[in-house]
Amino acid sequence: MAEKEDTGLAYFYFDFNDGYKQTLEGLLLSITLQLASQQQNRPEEFELFCDRFRSGQQRPGVKDILNVLLAIVRHFQIVYLIMDALDECCEQEGVLDLIADLVQASPSINVLVTSRDSTDIRIALGNVLTNVVSASLDGISLDIRTYVRNSLSRDPKLRARPNHVKSEIESALASGAHGMFRWVECQLESLRSCLTPASVRKTLNSMPKTLEKTYDMILARINPDYQGQVYMILQWLAFCVRPLRLPEVAEVLVLKPGTSTLSEQDRLFCDCDVATIGSGLIRISDVNEVRLAHYSVKEYLMSDQRKSMPSPSFHIAEIPTNCYIAHSCVTYLLLQSQFGSPSPDSFLKLPLLDYAAAHWHDHARIALRAGDHSEHEIHTKDFVDCTIQLLDESRGLAYLNWLRMSDPDDWNRRDLSKGECNVPRSLYYMSFLGLYDMAKKLVDRGDDVNARGGQFGSALQAAAFRNHCDIIRLLLQNGAEVKVQGGLHSTALNAAAVNGSKAAFRILLEQQGQKEITGSTLVAAAASGAMEIVNMLLDNGEDVNFQGEDPENHTSILAGNAITAASFQGHEHI
Repeated sequence: MAEKEDTGLAYFYFDFNDGYKQTLEGLLLSITLQLASQQQNRPEEFELFCDRFRSGQQRPGVKDILNVLLAIVRHFQIVYLIMDALDECCEQEGVLDLIADLVQASPSINVLVTSRDSTDIRIALGNVLTNVVSASLDGISLDIRTYVRNSLSRDPKLRARPNHVKSEIESALASGAHGMFRWVECQLESLRSCLTPASVRKTLNSMPKTLEKTYDMILARINPDYQGQVYMILQWLAFCVRPLRLPEVAEVLVLKPGTSTLSEQDRLFCDCDVATIGSGLIRISDVNEVRLAHYSVKEYLMSDQRKSMPSPSFHIAEIPTNCYIAHSCVTYLLLQSQFGSPSPDSFLKLPLLDYAAAHWHDHARIALRAGDHSEHEIHTKDFVDCTIQLLDESRGLAYLNWLRMSDPDDWNRRDLSKGECNVPRSLYYMSFLGLYDMAKKLVDRGDDVNARGGQFGSALQAAAFRNHCDIIRLLLQNGAEVKVQGGLHSTALNAAAVNGSKAAFRILLEQQGQKEITGSTLVAAAASGAMEIVNMLLDNGEDVNFQGEDPENHTSILAGNAITAASFQGHEHI
């Protein structure tokens, strides 16, 4: 099908073990690049898109990617989009809206969605999908029997069992599965340890009836000496932003948040022993990536049932778990600074370093989500205090080393030779990343809210571009200057406009005053496609023919007029 020149085909799997593959942005980028790769003559919009974002100074937004995707779709007669395991997506609402928009935007788009049955998904897609097919339990039962038979013939341990024992296993598992492959997988794992016909029959006769009971049994079998370590592993695997490698997971076991040394007494003799202590709950791939064995493991651990169980309950929750991971990452970065500047060897000696530097703030954003961390106030305070140590430029190399290893202002690029003169102040980064608690601490200790630096030039412009309204208010209340010039978008108001950040734009507009808006703000708003902002500016009497100049970047969309900017971005409605 995909070999036909007039037919486009793109497939995307929402992988619960990979944070980016659960997002709307991840979906859009993947299908856009897949379809673009199938065209010999790619549309001009795609080439302009690549030219604009190739430097890495600016990250494309969902609107940017969607506009390019629709441009690519117009060059096909028919397009098939396959989205697998939608129920595992963490941004379901956005994806469901996207599907509706795509189907309405082009009659050539055909969408196939697979998912566990969900009322929300059924309702959301009811008006756009023409066929709903439920998997037949009879068909699944045949597939399960085939799966069991293949496992018994290929597994090194099970294939050595006598034929009559294998027949008993096949019959028992096929009849007890009730459509659950994962349940069968867990029972096979238990049967691998059975060394006699009697133990096989005892295991078959005592099999839990449900997947939840199966997980209860797996947790109950964990050696008490390793329960704490297994819990640590499960927390990391449930919320890691990207798949963790085996050495990284092993390192987690010797890392205690808030400590100044690694707990070497808790280090496994061999990293591969992670599989032993987490048997039945985790899976290690051929490329040494460690993942939860199945999406249902995370659902089970987060369930209210586990929360009410006596200790150790192994219950995990989003806010405290992300706080624990973020605190661990920051602790690890502080530990690294004890050894001086990082080198390539540092990432071998401290295997969790790459992840900690690149993703501590991803976990912090969730952990410090407004209004959600009062129940865990003590742990949150400890984490914030620890992070302020990392952000204190005067207390050694920790802050500079973090940015050498992963600079969020530069697409998390690594530059181990980066000098202090090339690094913005910590308040800039907290404003850019949207970490209000940290920004408030830095402002309260007297950090300069108007300090210059970073690709956006100031903390206010960075917060405006990212639409972090609480931080914008914090900075303004403490003397941030709205009219200051410089940075990627010249002013904070422009930054809010160019990214279509309506809430941020209103706050800044109220502070600056409508009479002091420059024509470049209209150009920025036109580029974003934000009709509400454009109308606001036109009602204010802004010159539609204003010709902009961007002294810092002559290829910037601000170096033109509003019509050119809107056309460049494909915003025909503007």
